[in-house]
Amino acid sequence: MKKFLISILMVLLQMSAFSQYKFTLNIKSQTLSGKNIRLDIFNNTNFTPIKFETFSIKNGYYILQGEVKQPSNFAEFSISYQGKNVYKDFVLDSGVNNINLELPVGSSRYLTFRSDARGYFIFDDLNNLFEETIACYKNPARVNGYLKLTQEQHDEINIIQLKRLEAYPDDFGSLIYLFRISRADAEPAYAKNNLATFAKFSDEIRNSEAGKQLYEENTALINNKAATRAGNEVKVFIITDINDKSFSNSFLKGKPYIIV
Repeated sequence: MKKFLISILMVLLQMSAFSQYKFTLNIKSQTLSGKNIRLDIFNNTNFTPIKFETFSIKNGYYILQGEVKQPSNFAEFSISYQGKNVYKDFVLDSGVNNINLELPVGSSRYLTFRSDARGYFIFDDLNNLFEETIACYKNPARVNGYLKLTQEQHDEINIIQLKRLEAYPDDFGSLIYLFRISRADAEPAYAKNNLATFAKFSDEIRNSEAGKQLYEENTALINNKAATRAGNEVKVFIITDINDKSFSNSFLKGKPYIIV
């Protein structure tokens, strides 16, 4: 009987490890009724699209429901407006997300967006912290849309953002934002800083599947003497998105890094 109960427990644990997280988006809008809106949901660790939905708001309201494999996911709303694609990146949480989505203001290429999701609050806070920091620099940090930072400024922003993430140790949104930071700088020194912040997260976050992946990747980077550095050759990769379109990182060769 004891062995039987243990077997049942193991099965339940395995099922919970692969369970889906359900979400509901209660979307309100005064300006988007009748327009085709696209929602893309991305993989949290390499930011490739994993699924999408298209819908149209009627009478200023729409309810969208679905499932994801992690408690929070990076996502994006986008529409075609005045001959261009306008969008908004955000974090979608499992559970109920109450969202206000409107047309851009002026010439902005971003949809006007508000959400009560905790994951989005963290995402928005870290992005605002970035903008507030670069606004304090004497010389403009952006020139014609391109980000121009010295190495010292870049390192300063990295530390400031990591410290801010430590204020949210119990939220999965912190973990996926830390993935975003870790993908930007494949250097052992940055990996050590990432792990120092990661160590402040809760046991639940650190022991999640994504948490273990982040720890393993950054630890491997620290131990790898051939880590990516300026001037080193980067391996070319090709991925296919959910529309069967191919993308290669070779397209980015020689182009300046842009943050929007």
